Amino acid sequence: MQKQRIVWLDMAKGWGMLLIIIGHLNIQLIPQLTGVQVWIYSFHIPLFFFLSGYLFSTGKSLKEFAKKKLRTIVLPYFVFGVVILIYETYTAVRYSYFSSHWFWETVSRFLIQNRFWTIWFLAAVLVLNIMMYLMVRLLKKHWLLAVVSVVLAACAMIYYAKGGDKLPWDIDVAFAAIPYFCGGYLLRSFSEKMESILSGKLRSVIVFVVCAAVNITAAWLNYRHMKMPHDMFGMKYGIVPLAYLSGFAGIMAMIVFSHWFRLRPVQFIGENSILYLAWHQTIVIPVVKGILTNLHFTVDYGNPAGKILLYLLAELAMVLLIMTAVIKLINNTKLRYLVGKKKE
Repeated sequence: MQKQRIVWLDMAKGWGMLLIIIGHLNIQLIPQLTGVQVWIYSFHIPLFFFLSGYLFSTGKSLKEFAKKKLRTIVLPYFVFGVVILIYETYTAVRYSYFSSHWFWETVSRFLIQNRFWTIWFLAAVLVLNIMMYLMVRLLKKHWLLAVVSVVLAACAMIYYAKGGDKLPWDIDVAFAAIPYFCGGYLLRSFSEKMESILSGKLRSVIVFVVCAAVNITAAWLNYRHMKMPHDMFGMKYGIVPLAYLSGFAGIMAMIVFSHWFRLRPVQFIGENSILYLAWHQTIVIPVVKGILTNLHFTVDYGNPAGKILLYLLAELAMVLLIMTAVIKLINNTKLRYLVGKKKE
């Protein structure tokens, strides 16, 4: 049973990471894909907060808990960040906007971390782990965990409504995301029941159809209200109940989907999702765009949809190929320990 759970979890992370990468490829260049972008943004980041919660454990002691988080979150955060900083510095020098002020401001934003680079997610997850550790130790009861998580999320929504801005180490996102993180943690207690439900073909189809319908409907209604996709990064929630309803429904639909469609390449992406997340947008996408520009292949608003789609597919393929090659190199060397991988 445990092996099966790991497989669907990796598949969910793999499919989710593909959606995150696609969402970063300027699909808005094709107006007809607006609905796709709205759908992706309705649950792709909540999905990863949820799955992080599913994997959460307090450990046997505070020392063990702290040691594990330092190895799996804090160390990778700084390793990923230093690599990005080196690339950004190279880019600044190459395009003649490097200065000591620029450099130290960039370092400061990296250390303070309030939605800076794609590794902002790691900062939020670290805060969530600390919050959840305290909640589990103090509250004990599952229903209390659920209630407190809703209260904390409500605090975040009130903070945003009052004009609150991004907080250091994405504390505001952690408060907003705690229902997803807690939801994942609580689902693990009912994992056998979930597997039993999804083992029946008809039942799993019904769950998927209902969840997908709720996700799409709630996301579209919220989009109609906001005129933009739901975005945790940008503090855009619109009608809050619809945002969370679409998020949870999309997560459950993806879990069912991940039980059905298991592809080894997607599982590999899931197993290494944190690496794909860290560098795909900040380093690899700009590199790929540069390569395509040198090949005289560029697109812009107004170009035929077919040409733009071909460009986006080429961009996606190149991003995945480059990232996969880099990750295989890291996994086969001692560098793997620097990105949170266990020693073999």
